[in-house]
Amino acid sequence: MTAAETGHLVFSTLHTVNAGQSISRVVGMFDKEEEIQVRQRLAETLRYVISQRLVSKVGGGRALITEIMGSSLRTREFIALGESDNRNIQEIIEASLTKGWHSFDQCLLGLYEQEQVSEETALLYCNNKASMGQRLDKVKQTREGSRVLPASEFKLKLSPASR
Repeated sequence: MTAAETGHLVFSTLHTVNAGQSISRVVGMFDKEEEIQVRQRLAETLRYVISQRLVSKVGGGRALITEIMGSSLRTREFIALGESDNRNIQEIIEASLTKGWHSFDQCLLGLYEQEQVSEETALLYCNNKASMGQRLDKVKQTREGSRVLPASEFKLKLSPASR
């Protein structure tokens, strides 16, 4: 953090499951008495957290899923003050799609919509299973509603007057 505070570009890696846990991991590296100061320093210096995972693709192979969180007033507040009812990092990330940020769940849903990952894979690797289940159901309903019937299933019913 000292290097970042003096204007140096700093890259680091951590083994965590998402952006929120990355923040917790860094804060947890310091003593409890230092937490407020560490959170403030981190809020001021952190620019991006990019998390990645590999998941199984339909038909074999692996797909990259990512989560991207940048610095904004809301994320800096989350880092400085921690999570609360008003500060949920997943909601903050998902609301910032226009900034190019996205959550693992949004990335997984996109791959599911493209039929690159299965429903099981999406549920296995998501952060919020209840929310993901609802999102997957909406995609399935959309698919069923827009499904084109094969010619063998299409039966035209003519009224007696048009015969």
